Amino acid sequence: MSNFNLDIDVQIFDWILADVQKKIEGKLIKAIREWLNILLLELKKNTPEDTKEMLRSYKVIDVQKRGDTYVGVIGNSADHAIYVEYWQDRIFNYHKPKWSVFYRGVWNRTFQRSLLSVQDKIYKLVTDAIW
Repeated sequence: MSNFNLDIDVQIFDWILADVQKKIEGKLIKAIREWLNILLLELKKNTPEDTKEMLRSYKVIDVQKRGDTYVGVIGNSADHAIYVEYWQDRIFNYHKPKWSVFYRGVWNRTFQRSLLSVQDKIYKLVTDAIW
């Protein structure tokens, strides 16, 4: 019976693991970006059409890794977007299509309602990306 001594430099394993981690991170960022685009479509579906400016102003701004956390940012550059989302002083009628009330409330909560309707899709996108 022969014995073989195999000396493997641990740095090779570090290099392999770093490469695998980099590939997984790239796939995670891609999956998160895809999910943000799904969220973007839902946001547009739930956004009032009074001026249509908000509909045109949504965009995925960035997806990145910060430490151990992945952060995706969607923005809306319409001046009144923050008020439609959070205004609490009085009850408004929100229209979609224009002049047709689809939601009545103290604020529209477009982002919250949209997020709730698509949050279950992120798990499938991420697991499909890395498995």
